[in-house]
Amino acid sequence: MRAVGVFLVCAGSLWWSLRACGRRRLVLELLEDLVRAVEYLQRELSLGQRPLPELLEQLSQQGGSAARAVFAHCREGLHREEPFSRIWPLALEQTALDGRQRRALEPLGWLLGRYDATGQGEALSRLHRVLEPMVERCRQDTARQVRLFSILGVTAGGFLSLTLI
Repeated sequence: MRAVGVFLVCAGSLWWSLRACGRRRLVLELLEDLVRAVEYLQRELSLGQRPLPELLEQLSQQGGSAARAVFAHCREGLHREEPFSRIWPLALEQTALDGRQRRALEPLGWLLGRYDATGQGEALSRLHRVLEPMVERCRQDTARQVRLFSILGVTAGGFLSLTLI
């Protein structure tokens, strides 16, 4: 019976560790996808004639896997004729991003569709300059936290197993 308890404790701590690591990797993947989406929007808006709903449609189908749901939510909101400034924050709330990361991305909702292509391009450029260091910090934090959570999971499992034996 104790062996089953030890096994369950070890499996639980391993599950906790893997879940925490997976969440960090998901946030990193989402931020990297959003950087690529901002680059795509910059490029498309500088070229000219494609409307925002069409760009969001393409991003929701061909964007990075982590960001597809965000852009699909935005596309659906535009089909319901809601303003993008209201849709974007709601789409970000459904992600694994923390409050600081969401606050950095929220201005995109106020900028797209409000200015001419040049103004939108400049706003996207500013957003890109904010996102790049955020992605790099997240990349470093993820590497550090994956090691930390792995060690904590194994240590907690071992300690609790010893306690049960």
